[in-house]
Amino acid sequence: MPSNRAAIAAPELQPQEETMMRTVAICFGLMAAIACGCGDGAKTQTKKSKTPTNRMAKWHASKRNPSKDFSGMKKVPGLVEQLKNQSPQVRIQACNDLGKIGADAKHAIKQLGNMKRTDANDGVRRAAGGAIDQIISSMKKTKPPHPDEVIEYHRKRAEGT
Repeated sequence: MPSNRAAIAAPELQPQEETMMRTVAICFGLMAAIACGCGDGAKTQTKKSKTPTNRMAKWHASKRNPSKDFSGMKKVPGLVEQLKNQSPQVRIQACNDLGKIGADAKHAIKQLGNMKRTDANDGVRRAAGGAIDQIISSMKKTKPPHPDEVIEYHRKRAEGT
């Protein structure tokens, strides 16, 4: 029995038209992804939610520069605890992160110095030395407050304002 359906043949497209159609399809796909909150649109979201895209954006931001993730001072105690970990990879990563934090990690210099002298792993000793160098060099770049600012700060603190 013959079929009533006629075969529909797609018209032949010229190479320029085919390229244009692909470009249009890609643009529509990207616009749809941004509209639903996927892909690069997550960077422009202002609503704070626990969606995977927001969590991933925060994670990527913390990997680029640990000192930009909240406050370097808040991360230092946790990183100092990681210096005691049994895994050399964890200790090396903690040293690298402390070095990237810079002057805010100055309280970890003593532990890093001990690691540089006594750690059994050569890579950890090198990472600890590098972290100390980074912390000290960033401390040199930080200007101390002007004496008038220090006096004003203590005056306000004494007054309770």
